[in-house]
Amino acid sequence: MKVILTTSHFYPSLGGIENHCLNIGKHLVQRGHEVLVASTTLEGLRATRSFRNFSINGIRVKRFIPFPFLAPFFAPGRWSTSFAPGMSFFLMNKVLENDLIHAHGYGFFPTDLSAWVCKIRKKPLVFTLHGFHPDYLAFMKNISPIEEMRLMPYFKAIAQRSLKIADAIIVLTPHEKSILQSYYHIPAEKIEIIPNGINLQDFLKIPIKKELKKRFRLMENVILFVGAIRKEKGLLNLFHAIPIIIKEFPQTSFVLIGKDWGFKKYLQQEGKRLGIENHINFLGSVKTSLLREALGFCDVFVNPSAYESFSIVLLEAMASGKPIVATNVGGIPYLVRNGKTGIIVNYGDPEGIADAIKKLLSNSELRRQMGENGVQLAKKYDWEKIVSQIERLYEKVLTSQ
Repeated sequence: MKVILTTSHFYPSLGGIENHCLNIGKHLVQRGHEVLVASTTLEGLRATRSFRNFSINGIRVKRFIPFPFLAPFFAPGRWSTSFAPGMSFFLMNKVLENDLIHAHGYGFFPTDLSAWVCKIRKKPLVFTLHGFHPDYLAFMKNISPIEEMRLMPYFKAIAQRSLKIADAIIVLTPHEKSILQSYYHIPAEKIEIIPNGINLQDFLKIPIKKELKKRFRLMENVILFVGAIRKEKGLLNLFHAIPIIIKEFPQTSFVLIGKDWGFKKYLQQEGKRLGIENHINFLGSVKTSLLREALGFCDVFVNPSAYESFSIVLLEAMASGKPIVATNVGGIPYLVRNGKTGIIVNYGDPEGIADAIKKLLSNSELRRQMGENGVQLAKKYDWEKIVSQIERLYEKVLTSQ
């Protein structure tokens, strides 16, 4: 097969969609398929200067410069920022040489462009949403009538139309499937549940390097969070849980790994107000090797987020043998088995977070058992198995044309 993957972001940028596309492409190439990635320079011209036209793991990559100031007035933020007209002419020609397009990310210009190119050229389209956040559904209820008039054309004429054009839609969890069926009336037979994957061997039996704990001056117990430092990740609830935890377990450090999206300063101020600043360690964005080592030495992995469609880092934590404390939102209950691989708490409940973490810190056998259960569950999400499902879907779509 010859496949085009379209995405607004790609390697060397780091992120869920970027990692997903890179792994799909790599494994498809290993199976004898040809893969072309069409992306943008959203990460910045300087950052992508050496990655405009290149190959990685046998994947050919072509990038296009976005011109957000040329985007239609009615386009929402991330669509307009990824508006790259040059991609239009490229895809219109290249799609004729390929068997299908697999578009990634709801609400981005490359995805909607892929839908219309496939419709015009009569080529099949596979569409992976990568997190159909319910905020899209509530969005129109919380804006002014003027904003609603401005943005309604996009949601009605473009975004929903792309869903209708797609020959197959990949969602990550049953939760996303129910949203598509309930709100957008997409037929069940058109929707495939194929989760994200991980490179399992990268996380099994990670050596614990105690010198890292010394380097970062961490205490006896380590609670790890990995993700964007932003309000939506529920970190304020975690901070409010910390005084409760350290009252019983004073030798506990909380390590936060991830890019600051403008919320770190507020959290630092809140940490000082709560008197917990000596227990907080912001490490920022780190290399993959350090992330794996952090997963190796932490005792509990916590995700207090307001919403997660499908968190790859939760999978990575489970593959590393760590018990999870996470919120009962989105696709998290689909991934974390309450009482088996972790403890599920309600979003916005600091006391619930504190109780769950204290329960795990006080019982090493429970941590070990949940960790072992997590490893067994993570094995189902190895990229080899996930790409096999995607490959079968491609074949199904092609044979139905």
